[in-house]
Amino acid sequence: MSSPLSFILFIFFQFLFPSSFCSLSNSTHEVIIIGAGASGIAAFSVLAKNKTDVIILEAENRIGGRINTVEFGENVVDLGAQWVHGSKHIGYKLANDFGLITKSNFSLINYCYSNRKEIPNDLIVKFQEISMEILKCQDIQEELTVAEFATEKFKNLTSDLKVPEEFPNLLEDMLENLMHNYIAGLSAFDWNQPSARSDNEDCDENNYNWKGKGYKTILNVLLNKAPYGSDNFEPEKKILLSKNVIKIKSNNSEGIVKIYCNDSTEYKAKRVIFTPSLGVLKAKMNMFHPDLPDHKQRAIKSLGIGGVAKVFLEYSNDWFNKHRKFDVLDLIWDKNLRKSLKNFTTDEGVPWITDLAAILSVDYNPNLLYLWFDGQTIPFIENLSEEDLMDGIQFAMNQFFGHKFDIPKPINILRSKWYTNEHFLGTYSYQTIESRKQPSNKHLGEPLQDQYGKDVIFFAGEATSLDHFSTVHGAIQSGFREADNVLKSL
Repeated sequence: MSSPLSFILFIFFQFLFPSSFCSLSNSTHEVIIIGAGASGIAAFSVLAKNKTDVIILEAENRIGGRINTVEFGENVVDLGAQWVHGSKHIGYKLANDFGLITKSNFSLINYCYSNRKEIPNDLIVKFQEISMEILKCQDIQEELTVAEFATEKFKNLTSDLKVPEEFPNLLEDMLENLMHNYIAGLSAFDWNQPSARSDNEDCDENNYNWKGKGYKTILNVLLNKAPYGSDNFEPEKKILLSKNVIKIKSNNSEGIVKIYCNDSTEYKAKRVIFTPSLGVLKAKMNMFHPDLPDHKQRAIKSLGIGGVAKVFLEYSNDWFNKHRKFDVLDLIWDKNLRKSLKNFTTDEGVPWITDLAAILSVDYNPNLLYLWFDGQTIPFIENLSEEDLMDGIQFAMNQFFGHKFDIPKPINILRSKWYTNEHFLGTYSYQTIESRKQPSNKHLGEPLQDQYGKDVIFFAGEATSLDHFSTVHGAIQSGFREADNVLKSL
């Protein structure tokens, strides 16, 4: 007969670890996917439809990874991925087949100068043409950093440009603006880091929004949820949240992969698909046992990942459209102001507020402004108190628009923190000159074998894409790719 203590312990452990949870933990699965971002969900969708015994372990308390749609203002906003870039890829097809997206309008782009001077319209048009020519240039014959290529190209294209005397710093300030456009697109802290040459296939210039429903809609499409599929499909039972993986062991006599989480749970699988970000791989390479092969370690170390920051401001009304409508306000910080700022600086005295590069309107959410920060101060900005962040933003708004508006304080603020979140440690990846000395994206995506020569650990995620890294559609493609590879190996 059981003792009272045994009975109490039995009840205690049943409460902590219900039977369905224990069965997932104790059994050996055909496949375990680590990470429920776009690539993990894409892989899961293929395997689940194939009736494969598959579960996902996700470190966050939600699915989506760097897709994170949240309620804010009168609708939703995307703290991570926001637009579908271009139309010649699987992401566009998945969304467009259900009529989920529509083209965003970025025709109303205005340059705003922090010294409040109105830049002549002909110069604005010329700078836009020059910037687009540099940003879209594909004919780069030698390995240069973005900074080396863009600076030289900008100097050549503006050498004969006549700038009025009242704008003595305009060329230098426009080059600074071009730098922000570059590093925003690349998620780099410094434009001396990325390579000017890239294997990324250029998307067409169109960007598509989700008609106010947010990027999370693509997850429901991938998971075959109604109205995009069957109500009978219940993926939630196979997706375990708040499961932070700390160790992966693949060489053992049982021929299985063992996965250990920081809550002391252990999972076993015949095959594993690892999908966390390049930032996580850089920080936690030692989670793999045995060690990753040298060529994969070199790929992880040489590829780049940085961060950008989004800040959403909600106002009681759309005061900012009363002067004139806009889609994007491209901010140009005057050199004298950049160098003289004493407030709104990092501990090292570097101004962080001048890394505010653009202000955008928000589709389907009329009382919101969306602020875009990029550059080396992103880690500092993410750690700022909300009060200090708002003080800097109010300063910037007054500096640029205080002579035109009585600028109110927002009633709510929401911001992203991708770089300082240990489950991401960055936004999206880019190629460096060093990474291009070997096929780094290819090496990153190659599987690991066990002691019997079987492929057992597979790698997906945007950074493993050969030609669409840094994008959601690249992540989705990689998930489909590795799911197919796993099915072939089982």
